[in-house]
Amino acid sequence: TLRYYSVVVIIILSTLEGSSLFFFFFQAEDGIRDAQESRGLGDVYKRQGVDLIFEGHVHSQERSWPVYNGTVMNGTDTPGRPYHNPRAPVHVVSGNPSNAEGASVRHEPLQDWVAWRSLAYGYSHLDVVNATALHVDVLSTNLGGAVVDEFWMTKDQACGFGDCGHPSHQQGARSQVRGEFPRPLAVAVSQRWRLEQSVAVPQDQVAALWEMFVSFGGEEWTRRDGWAQEGDPCGVDHPWYGVSCVPQTDASIPPPTHNLTGISAIQLPNNNLRGDLTALLAKNSSLSVLMPSLQLLDLSDNHLTGEIRPDSPIWSGASLHSLYLDSPSNASRIRGHFPLEMGYSLPSLKHLSLQRQLFMGELPASLGSLDCRATTTHTESACLFWIQDNVMTGTVPETMCGREWNEVYLAGNNMSCDDWPCLHVAYSNYGPCTTKCTPCPT
Repeated sequence: TLRYYSVVVIIILSTLEGSSLFFFFFQAEDGIRDAQESRGLGDVYKRQGVDLIFEGHVHSQERSWPVYNGTVMNGTDTPGRPYHNPRAPVHVVSGNPSNAEGASVRHEPLQDWVAWRSLAYGYSHLDVVNATALHVDVLSTNLGGAVVDEFWMTKDQACGFGDCGHPSHQQGARSQVRGEFPRPLAVAVSQRWRLEQSVAVPQDQVAALWEMFVSFGGEEWTRRDGWAQEGDPCGVDHPWYGVSCVPQTDASIPPPTHNLTGISAIQLPNNNLRGDLTALLAKNSSLSVLMPSLQLLDLSDNHLTGEIRPDSPIWSGASLHSLYLDSPSNASRIRGHFPLEMGYSLPSLKHLSLQRQLFMGELPASLGSLDCRATTTHTESACLFWIQDNVMTGTVPETMCGREWNEVYLAGNNMSCDDWPCLHVAYSNYGPCTTKCTPCPT
């Protein structure tokens, strides 16, 4: 029932030191809807002084700045500490611990009030450290339990905004931050995971990662924990942020047909990567050494430009399962063409998201050869294709009729509705072609 109905639970927390200064909402909701438009709850949150709202239903992870009605309202008394005495509610979406349907498509560009977001699997901890401080983190199961996002919220007054009622609620307390974070237990679990399942990283892969760091302005990344030229990306003590050697497994990934050795996942969404990726993704570039073992690549919501040509090694990863390269806006866009043999050269591909880019040409007929079953023994569809708001032409190839698709989103392109087949798909948006498709051949 939580999939279809909004359920709100109000929790007032107390600590051993006295009444907590924090007020929470936990709800099953369609992600962060109350930042700009709500079901009547946005004003309630603001008026009642709700500090933190946990939301789900949408299969992703996301954190906002303090926001009301689409306006960021960070704490202002201490520069660099937006969550100290915030002046509006903070939203956290924790909706993707695992899901047979895969991640949720995000149609909208990156908004100013979004602090961080990711489509990868993970879960959150909420620690109320004391009456004046709390800590929230997000662990990525794709990266072996590594902490991929975290923040502190601190308050030295009970009422930072809204109508807090009795004047006594305005009496403050000194904000105390105590505790060891990331949580020692979470760190230990991640370390054990890496010890048991990680493998040695070939030096040519280390060099390729470092070239990406330099090419995309690594010194200015939002997070670059552990990244060092002489380091071990998957080391137990100082792993590189956003990198994993732990094999990726879920219901939609069949067991690898060969032993994977090296980097299995690169997950750096919304991390202030900037630069032209043409040379890094060119034929015979250093990226080619990553492709034999790489299963997940997520560089969405960064400021990347350039061109991905049909002969790029990114289209030849036998193990690549998920490729996320969404643009945060129309200001930073990647040009590209799909290779004709794409469906054969990416045999493990299940998730492809290239929204708001400048991919052109026609969808290759070889997409009809993809294996979209959720597992090798289960027939539920697992393929999700999100290529909205590009400049694609042509129509959907009839070969795609031979597969069951989970999601196919192609709106916002220059495609023709002539002879558009009605694919076997659970969720779709073809723009004006949605109502003009013709039945697939039987």
